[in-house]
Amino acid sequence: MNLPIFKRPLFGRLQGVRHLKACAGSLMVVGLLTVALNSTTVSAQDFPSKPIRIVVPFAPGGPTDLMARALSKAMTQSLGQQVLV
Repeated sequence: MNLPIFKRPLFGRLQGVRHLKACAGSLMVVGLLTVALNSTTVSAQDFPSKPIRIVVPFAPGGPTDLMARALSKAMTQSLGQQVLV
């Protein structure tokens, strides 16, 4: 088959590039759908689900302990969860 260059079918390099672009686009769509479907099925727990504990490494009744107790009262009111010292 001796056709002029401009009338020959597009085989070889150009067809391979087009095929790769089509495959890459398909893989991108499948990847995005996978991420979208997996993210909708995951539901997080309410935070915090347990009482919060503040550990004060100093003697009880000291200034650090008093500040931690004042902070725990404010945190309990704002978070709606018990905060222990």
